[in-house]
Formats: sequence, structure tokens, C-alpha cells
Amino acid sequence: MKKLRRIIVIISFCLLIANPADSQWVQSNGPYGGSVHALAVSPDGIHVFAGTWGGGIYLSTNNGASWTFTGLNNSGISTLVISPDGKNIFAGCSAWQNGVFLSTDNGVSWTKVSSGLQRGGVSVLAMSHDGQKLFAGTGFQGNGTGVYLTTDNGSSWTARNNGLTNTQINTLAISQDGSQIFAGTNSGLFRSTDDGTNWTRKDSGITNSKILSLVLSPDGMHVFAGTETGIYHSTNNGTHWTAYASGTFNYQISSFIYSTDGSAVYAGAWSGGVFRSTNDGLSWNAVNDGLLEIYQVPPGIFCLALTPDGNHIYSGTQSSGIYHAATGTMVWNEANYGLLNERILCFAFNPRNNDILAGTEGKGIYTSTDNGINWTPANNGLTAGSIQRIAISPQDSTIFAGAWGWWAGVYSSTDNCQSWMPCNNGLENNSLKSIAFSSDGSKLFAATDGGGVFRSTNGGANWTAVNSGLTNVTVYSIAVSPDGSTLFAGTFGGGVFRSTDDGSNWTAVNSGLTQQYISSLVITPDGGKIFAGTNFYDNGKGAGVFLSTNNGASWTAVNNGLPSYSNDYFLIDIMALAMAPNGNGLFAATACNGVYATTDGGLHWTSMNDGLPNLLVTAIAVDPAGSYLYISTASGSSTGSAKVGEGTFDGGGISAKVGVINTAAADPVSSVWRRSLAGFVTSAEEKTVQLPRRCTL
Repeated sequence: MKKLRRIIVIISFCLLIANPADSQWVQSNGPYGGSVHALAVSPDGIHVFAGTWGGGIYLSTNNGASWTFTGLNNSGISTLVISPDGKNIFAGCSAWQNGVFLSTDNGVSWTKVSSGLQRGGVSVLAMSHDGQKLFAGTGFQGNGTGVYLTTDNGSSWTARNNGLTNTQINTLAISQDGSQIFAGTNSGLFRSTDDGTNWTRKDSGITNSKILSLVLSPDGMHVFAGTETGIYHSTNNGTHWTAYASGTFNYQISSFIYSTDGSAVYAGAWSGGVFRSTNDGLSWNAVNDGLLEIYQVPPGIFCLALTPDGNHIYSGTQSSGIYHAATGTMVWNEANYGLLNERILCFAFNPRNNDILAGTEGKGIYTSTDNGINWTPANNGLTAGSIQRIAISPQDSTIFAGAWGWWAGVYSSTDNCQSWMPCNNGLENNSLKSIAFSSDGSKLFAATDGGGVFRSTNGGANWTAVNSGLTNVTVYSIAVSPDGSTLFAGTFGGGVFRSTDDGSNWTAVNSGLTQQYISSLVITPDGGKIFAGTNFYDNGKGAGVFLSTNNGASWTAVNNGLPSYSNDYFLIDIMALAMAPNGNGLFAATACNGVYATTDGGLHWTSMNDGLPNLLVTAIAVDPAGSYLYISTASGSSTGSAKVGEGTFDGGGISAKVGVINTAAADPVSSVWRRSLAGFVTSAEEKTVQLPRRCTL
């Protein structure tokens, strides 16, 4: 037997020990919502399935009043189809794992049925009306391999691409009698009259060749195509198309749905909401009553679904979850209860009433009065949805929220989040990534995405750019020393900068900082240690956590115990860092590796992932009393052990894999979680482990 060369790996780590009853992760009830890319209604109209982007599939049996997680965690669900008899549910996935999955028990369990499908995520599924043929269109981020057909419920697939000059398939539509199938690609629209064996380009009159959505009327007389610039209509099987300038022109049309009787056709538009035509597309009217995001514009519509009787319509949105309306009134209402797919970006704690605040990716701010178990939106006056950071004034407890994206900037609340006011005068670049107060509360600093750092000395009423010497103005994090003498800015690609005059002048302080994509900065209460969390944006080199004990003059990597595959390359991608109030504990939120903790200044780290079904952690915070650790897990991550999984990395003799996909997890992966820190003590343990020359860590 060939001998394997063996190496000795010395693993030293700090073990956090707690009373088991106090150290369990507790999942919250909300916030609800998130990104929904696919919807499907069973033929009897009782079961409504929602496919989320990364958070799995949910089921409602009460017209969207509540949702229950059914499975397929960590899957980018692009499309859902149900067979005419309701027995088979197919899900197409195009991110984190690819392929087609089948459920024969209303979503209780799922089986992958992708034999014959080549690489490339499944962007769309379309079933013939007799249920005998299922077509899959592939394509995600340019990886499409065309159209595939199965006639045995996915047991085997055959490519059907003859004549397709573009294999990035965005949409498919089949006529009621099955005689025609249309395929919309990134460059052109194609038709087949022989079950996809041969394709002919059919887009004369369409000036925007990227076809995003298609639908045929039940009688087959009308075909509608959605593009990035509106709707096109054909009455001759796609031979010629006419653009509609009335009502929907210049909107990106992402989805269509026809009522069963053909009396109405609906179109979902990106930032335009939903449009309806009751005269076969001759005219379109917006039907958006109640369909408004926090930005006071309709949300981006990914998908639409109608019940078979045509009485109920559902829309899946980019970040606002699901809306439901009765078609008789077309008044929309959010229908997200139980839909745990909202992404949290930050936490804060209100000293006035001990409420917990959570900033979300698209739904503004939520508050909790019961230690994070239940959440309530608090967005009156807040017109920005993506809240990156929340800071609270040490002087008067005024709450400031920094927002990124649409209607971004700084907002303030003086009444415990009951109302918000923008405070952006002088904030030339208002796409915020972080905000921080000086220790005495006299100064407020704002870090922006492309505009550098701004300073306010009057509670956000006015802002002044303070960027002299700041050669990288994409600032993702900012931290102030406890005595207020020094300000640190973490940039995306330029490392750390330091200012000793409230930001008026900056100096780069990157000695020893081998990774300069800085995601987070924290300082111990005594100011003696500064920690920088980094992203492995630049091929993973040097990623992890760095420590400075000399005010940033030099940095040392402190990654012992964090997942890695060589001494120089760390797979650990730090999303955020959080410091215990007494400075004795540091916690790291990572992408795909969960939560790690250290109680000796980063010399040793240990995992805190027992009981977490999802290891993509987007936010982390310790409450002011040091009693609880709060995290948010997000859709689209790896679950299970952080040591094994899909991607293999060869690092100097040790082959490591990170992230395992657990599609059968019993619980939804996206949520807020709380864990007690009571009873934690520190002990050191050293282990010697013999591993083969090539092994799986």
C-alpha cells in the first residue's frame, strides 16, 4: 500500500465553555419577507409555493396569510412548476446549487432530478399542458447551456438546442395545445414547433433582443414578450412584434401571467409594479394600490401567480417578500408571515427602552421589545430601505440610521424610531456604509461608498467632507478610539487609514496588513487593541482578522482556529466583528463559516456554530449588558459543518473544503438568532492531529 506522507498539525484553540442550557441558539419570529423569485399555485388552488433566493421553498394553504418552510435550504430558486394533476412539484435552482428538484408530497421532501443537465443553473421550467413534457432553460451569470427536455419527470434530460444561437435562456412559454414553444434568450427570441428539436429565430420588430419573460394567451392568438424596455406583442406566432408604448414602455418586464379564461393578462415590472390588460394587450393599466416599498415606489417584481379560478393573484418581489390581492379589487397586502428570508445588515440597542433595532437590506428598520424574539417595522418617514449601520448618540440617545442605495443617506429619530427625518445637508455622497459617534457624542462620522468620510458637529444637521490624504474613498467601516483622539477608516481595497484630527487629515496605516479589503473595525474599551476584519476579495490572500496594539502602526494576523487551508491563505471571510462591552470577548460573523469567538485578543478562536443551520452570518452584536449575542443568518449560504463541502482548495499539501449544502434542513436558514453568553469561561487546549498529505479539513 502506498504510504501517505503525513504532517503534524498542531491545533491550539481557546474553548468557550458554558452551561448547555444557556448556550443554545434561539431563533426569532421575523423579520419576515425577503427576495422571492418563483411562485406556483396547485391546480386545486389550495397550495401556494414560494421559491426564495437562497432561503428555500415555503408553502401557504390559506391564501398567503401564513407560510411554512418546506425545504431546499440554500438554493437560489428561480422557477417552480406543478403538474396538472398536482402530484409533482418541480423546482429549478440557479445559484449555490444547480439543477431540478422534484417533490411528490407537497414539498415535504425533495429529490434532485438532473441527470443529463449540463452545467448552468436552471433559470426557467415550462410544462406542457398535458403534463407529459417538461422543458428546462438554463442560464445564470452567463453559464447557460440551452434548453433541455424530460418526458420522465426529470429522471433523464436531453439537450434541445439545434438552431439556438444563444443558450442563455431566460424564459420559456408553451402553447395550450403544445404545438409551439417559445424561448427568450439574452440575444433573441426563438420558436420551435417540434418540442425543441429545432429552433427558428422569431423576433422581427423587437429592438431589445434580451427577452426576460413570455406568455401565450389560452387560445394561442396572442404572444407577449417582456424586455428591458417594455412589452412586445405578436398575433402571428412571433413572425412580427409590435412594441407597446402605452403604460408599460421603458419598464423592465420580468414576468407575465394569463388568467385561465383569457380575460386578463398581468405583467410584472421592475420598479413599476404590476400592470393589467383586459383587452389582449391593447392597453395596460397599473394596478399597484398597496404595492409600495419603503421607497414609496412599487417593488421590483420577480414573479406572478394566479389561482386557477382567477380570484387571487400573488407577486414575488426583490426584497419585500410576497404581496397578495383579490383580483376583483386589486388592492395589495403584504403576505409574509412566516417567510423568514429577510436579510439583516446591522443591530443596535436603544438605551432609552432597551429595544433592539435591526437594519435590513430592503425593508428599513425593525424593532424588538422582547430580546429579539418578535419584530415590528419602524419606518415612518424612512424612505431608504437598505440600512447599513445604526448609531445612537451618547448625549441624548438620538438614533441615526445610515442607508445605502435608493434615497440613501442619514436619517435620525428622536422618538424611539416612531418617526424619522433625513439629515443630509452637505452630504454630497449619501450612499452610507457606516456611521459612528465620538465617545462624547460631539461628533458624528459617516463613511460612504465612494465619497469618503463626512463629519457633523451638530447632530447631523450639517456635514463636511474630511478626506485629505484619504486615497481610497470607498469606506466600509469607521471606528473612533474611546478617548476620541483617533479615528480609523477601513476601506475596500486601500486598507486602514488613521486620523488624529477628527478626519481633517488621514494617513494610511497598513504595515503587516496583507489584505486591504476591510469590512469591519472594532476597538477595545481601553483603546489598547484595534481589530480589523477583512474580506478575501483579492483571491483570499491574508483574509481573516488582524490586530494592532500600537494605534494602527503595525498589524498582525490573528487567525489561529479560524478555518484555513494554508498559512498564507485563509478562507475566512469576515462580514462583521462585535466586541463584548468589557472588551474580554470578540466575536466574528463570517460568510459560510458561521460565528467564531475569542477571549484572548484573537490568539485563539473557537466555533460557536452548534445548532446553527446556516453559516452565512451577515450581522452580529452583543447587548450592552454582555448577556446575549445576536446574529443574523442570511439566505444563500452553506450549512452544516464549516469544514466539508463543495469547493476544494489546494493549499500547500492540505486540501480543504468549506461549506456543505444541506437541502433537507428542517428549519429555515434566514433569521435572527440569539445566544446567551452567561457562564462563559476560558480554557486553553492543545491537540496534535496527524493528517495525510492531502486531506479534507
